[in-house]
Amino acid sequence: YLGQIRAGGESYFESLGRKTAFKQGLRQSGLRSLYWKVFLGVLDHREHRNWPRDCEESRQRYEQLRDELSMNPDEKVPAAADLAVNNPLSTNEESPWSQFFHDNELCETIKLDLDRTHPERDFFQQDDVQKIMLNVLFIWGKMHPEYGYRQGMNELLSPLVLAVYRDAEVRPNSDKTPSDDVDALLCVLDRRYIEHDTFALFESVMNVMAQYFAMVETRVSAKEREARRRQKELTPFGDEAGDENHIPETPITSKCNYVHHTLLRELDQQLYSHLNAVDVQPQIYALRWFRLVFAREFHIEDVMRVWDAIFAYSFAHPADKQNNNNNNN
Repeated sequence: YLGQIRAGGESYFESLGRKTAFKQGLRQSGLRSLYWKVFLGVLDHREHRNWPRDCEESRQRYEQLRDELSMNPDEKVPAAADLAVNNPLSTNEESPWSQFFHDNELCETIKLDLDRTHPERDFFQQDDVQKIMLNVLFIWGKMHPEYGYRQGMNELLSPLVLAVYRDAEVRPNSDKTPSDDVDALLCVLDRRYIEHDTFALFESVMNVMAQYFAMVETRVSAKEREARRRQKELTPFGDEAGDENHIPETPITSKCNYVHHTLLRELDQQLYSHLNAVDVQPQIYALRWFRLVFAREFHIEDVMRVWDAIFAYSFAHPADKQNNNNNNN
């Protein structure tokens, strides 16, 4: 596979690499995580020689994020700080200790989900693997407070960390500048940076998938209710926008409704009519499929095989991915 990549040049991933992912999957390549990095835009398929530099920059960025977002008041609070605020018993929300305790609660929540992540597989019960997953989920959640950590993100992360872990290699002479393609590849797959590279993949996946974890506030304020009541007076014929009890659609419910009411109706009218007749809402069967990209529907090896094709399609049709972000279709 390395020989094919080298011989194919910058067009390899656009042609043979993508076909390989579609037709036979990438498990046997030993380079699945590399393909995924290219398909997801973590690495530029046109610039093989820049991969070591790009990896180094990505890894340094992750280390900086980990240092900045991991709160330890004993280490980060100046000795001259106001003790009325900067102490473990302070109830002030501005206290670094308050953030420290919130972070600990977040970590405990993530740990509970990690204990339930593929419990039948010893790999995901290893302490080092759980630590990697905890750090990646914690850092991403801290970077994106509008989403935070949500149950299910652990399921999206699990195939990524497994792929990176399997491909990781011990790189000899790791302190030297890569001198050839093989050494450059070993740099990309350097075992010392499994956590860093897993985060890079997860962040790229979540650039698309985060929207499907968005929540809506079900409690409507009195001010908002009054605004909706007035709007309803202007649209007295039952317009949904004027319903004071209407909850706006989230991207995930919009996606489910589009697949059910548009695609399914066009492709299988009989099934569509049957599901409607028995009052099966699209969220009942489709929400988990789309939010977790089938991560709970199949054995993890089959999930990774499906993801080979999905990521390859995303790489080959970037306009479709952009339309997905804009229109949730």
